[in-house]
Amino acid sequence: TWIWQAELDLRRLVYLRDHRVESEVVLPGTAYLELVLAALGELGERGPCELLAVRNHRSLVLVDEQPRVIQLALTQG
Repeated sequence: TWIWQAELDLRRLVYLRDHRVESEVVLPGTAYLELVLAALGELGERGPCELLAVRNHRSLVLVDEQPRVIQLALTQG
């Protein structure tokens, strides 16, 4: 298992403020896919890949002055 961790802070990532659902700032769904592709790149995967059964069960709401720590875990198999 490989684990990556990052902090999402609206003070640094100002462009995220433009992605709103109703009045809440949420992490765009494509950001999750970008995280996976970047992690695969770090592991040396360079070719095309296929992501199956991608589901987003809940939006990640981002709030000013409250950075969020996110983690991505990849397992082989």
